[in-house]
Amino acid sequence: MEIESNYLLKMRTGSRDGAFTSPVGHGPGQALANTPPSTSYGNLPNIKSELDTTDEKTSRENPEIPNGNAEHEAGASELENDVDNLSLHNPTRVESKLLEIDPASVGITSHTDIFIHSGTRLCYGILLVVFSMIENPLFNKILYIVGFKGDRERGTRYLWQAARFNNFNSAIAGIALLGYYNGLVGFCDILPTDPGADEDLAGYPKAKCEVLLTEMRKRYPESRLWKMEEARMYAYNRNLGAAIKILADSSNSNMKQIAVINMFEMSLTSMFLLDYELCAKCWIQCAELSSWSPTLYAYLTGVAYVEMYRNVRENDPTTAAKYKEKATEYIRKGPPLAGRQKVMNRDLPFDIYIVRKVAKWEERAKAWKVDLVDVIGVSPFVEMIYFWGGLKKQDTELLEKTLGSLKWGRVSHAEKFTNDLDETAIHAILNAATARNLGRLGEARNFLTSHILNHNRHVTLFFTTEKS
Repeated sequence: MEIESNYLLKMRTGSRDGAFTSPVGHGPGQALANTPPSTSYGNLPNIKSELDTTDEKTSRENPEIPNGNAEHEAGASELENDVDNLSLHNPTRVESKLLEIDPASVGITSHTDIFIHSGTRLCYGILLVVFSMIENPLFNKILYIVGFKGDRERGTRYLWQAARFNNFNSAIAGIALLGYYNGLVGFCDILPTDPGADEDLAGYPKAKCEVLLTEMRKRYPESRLWKMEEARMYAYNRNLGAAIKILADSSNSNMKQIAVINMFEMSLTSMFLLDYELCAKCWIQCAELSSWSPTLYAYLTGVAYVEMYRNVRENDPTTAAKYKEKATEYIRKGPPLAGRQKVMNRDLPFDIYIVRKVAKWEERAKAWKVDLVDVIGVSPFVEMIYFWGGLKKQDTELLEKTLGSLKWGRVSHAEKFTNDLDETAIHAILNAATARNLGRLGEARNFLTSHILNHNRHVTLFFTTEKS
């Protein structure tokens, strides 16, 4: 009661002074609508706080709440009279806005209160976000039966509330938020751009993320997890050079789990940076540290060597032969390792893709009677950059370099791909996506209409996505 009284009093007096704005209405009476009326007749001090129950409740009209005896009315405070006179004529969904202000200012100061409130919002928020991302009909049906479902917006809001505290729970909430925004939402090409999108918690609230990261870096200056999140933020802002420097400085962690995550992030960043030699070394080291997807690690190492081979193929045959040998070794090493890890009893998507891709190259090599590396068409390295959302993290110089990597002149037998619809379609998609990130929308649209839509009229969705 004391915590809620402090909060309601602050909201009421803040509305008069202009310090706070009610999330429901525009006056002190409307500000009180965030607290449901008492269901205990004649016992107003027992009103339950939002902090003592769930953050979202349903308030229903109850016209017969007694005002208590005359003696109680004489001693009632102004705050209790406001609550007593509150009347809601329609069922209202009430959402907690409590932690949009400083928790200490509403009485959450004891260690026990802080731990309970931050931990509850942390755990419930993570559950809501995770469940909202599981696309399994059976699992969703089970949740529906018990009256529970994922809600990405509510989940992220609770995590932001948990991050307002200054304890271990807030640090975990911060890691979860930045991991979600930079690691998942950051891979999306299409994000909200309407007015107010920066405040949309379900989108990418960039300013909020930067403030959160700055606060956590001050609180934990030596933590490698926060350094990694700082590198991800640099990458999202198209500063891959600064990102790779931070990741390289943090690569010697004594904790294996952090070392693996850091090396994986460094491998992706070096791939986006088009540093083929560093990329190959990082993926080799990633395979030594982690056994999650050896097929992917070997394939990405191999295609990095393919690009190095193409760079010196005409000018330095001796070095080119070494790179070709390495590329062949790692590309062929991947498929036999596929299927060791499964998600929901299914092979990993990239494992399936790589096995099919390499099988096609092997068949082509037998038919053409040439080496495996020489039958590879459009740059598989740029293709993987596209899959991992790297084009939106490259600056103008790197995007121009990526376009150069897609030129047919780098391919060993370019004339044999003229009538290959798969290769021409991949070439058009990659060129269109790169041109779009450069802001050359007309050029991107021309690639799609000239090389894809003229062959198959049923890929309008693909065209619309790239056009957006």
